[in-house]
Amino acid sequence: MKILIIGEGAREHALMWKLMTDAPSVDIYCAPGNDAMSLLAHNAPFELEMPDNLAHWALENRIDLVVIGSREALSSGVGEHLRRLGLEVLGGTDKARQLEEDLSLAREVMSRAGLPVINSQAFASPKEAMTFLQEARGF
Repeated sequence: MKILIIGEGAREHALMWKLMTDAPSVDIYCAPGNDAMSLLAHNAPFELEMPDNLAHWALENRIDLVVIGSREALSSGVGEHLRRLGLEVLGGTDKARQLEEDLSLAREVMSRAGLPVINSQAFASPKEAMTFLQEARGF
């Protein structure tokens, strides 16, 4: 099995290490990876601005699974792009990414679903925020 891990930080390094520990026969590639990751896995070409290049590389190299660990990669939409081309991707979808990035939206969705949420609001000015705090604290 060939796995491509997208990212270059500690999270991606930990994912790579765990995959290598649990399944030593797995062939792992990292994009872009880092110096420490390149000692254990293969680095692959990748630029967030050019998801087509990575997608074509993954297809040509018959990557079985793409694991997206990088928040920047998720935010760029590369996961959805790779899914549209038929690659198996482990990482949030665009809709899930929106919930992670926009806390106001996440609270609104949770509230509509009947989940408990903290009493909060988004404010356009510090004065509005202070008024909210004073009212919430009963001042």
